[in-house]
Amino acid sequence: MKPNILVIDDEESIRFTFERFLTLEGYSVVTARDCREAWARINQGAVDLVFADIVLPDGTGMDVLGEIKRTQPACPVIMMTAYPSVETARESLRLGASDYITKPVRQQEVIDSVKLVLQRKHKANRRTKGNG
Repeated sequence: MKPNILVIDDEESIRFTFERFLTLEGYSVVTARDCREAWARINQGAVDLVFADIVLPDGTGMDVLGEIKRTQPACPVIMMTAYPSVETARESLRLGASDYITKPVRQQEVIDSVKLVLQRKHKANRRTKGNG
């Protein structure tokens, strides 16, 4: 079964680019342009990984990250921003982000990040099941 990836970004070109990159790699992709739409997508079904832009029109990617980690702690979240800073990177990781990438994105960077994060998630799931 293909992993389901949610991409949250207010820029249509970013959503389209991520959808294209990830679909070509065999992933199932849904997109959202803001926090409200993201929660609707998350509530519609299982999401295996989330890309969240830090700046959104109705909140922040940090809000999304915090809520996902509170409600679905096993779901990895990769934060992305066009305005990187040490502070946002530190805060993202403190809140439980699995990775932090900057825009403009490069296709290989996106693919590598997804593979690494999903591999870590799979290993964590195997350890949990093996201990249960």
